[in-house]
Amino acid sequence: MSKDLRAVIFDMDGLIIESEKVYREGWIYGAKAMNIDLLEELVARMAGRSPEENTRELIAYTNSKTTAQRIRNWRERYFYEQLINNKIMLKPYFCN
Repeated sequence: MSKDLRAVIFDMDGLIIESEKVYREGWIYGAKAMNIDLLEELVARMAGRSPEENTRELIAYTNSKTTAQRIRNWRERYFYEQLINNKIMLKPYFCN
């Protein structure tokens, strides 16, 4: 471990970066990639929940475990594309 390390900050999903907005966009992106329209109410409920809860809800919504997992995979791909391209913003109150 580096002797220069002075602190470690853990972002509890949305504390430091604007992840909720990007995840929301990712769910919609993933569903569209699968030719599925997600209800806005469903996408709104996904914020702040565990992956297991969201997966169960997607399975119930799509009637397919495979489709639910593919939507999640597309969402992850979208998130990491945004991250790599510096499209995920810091919260306005966080100094960098």
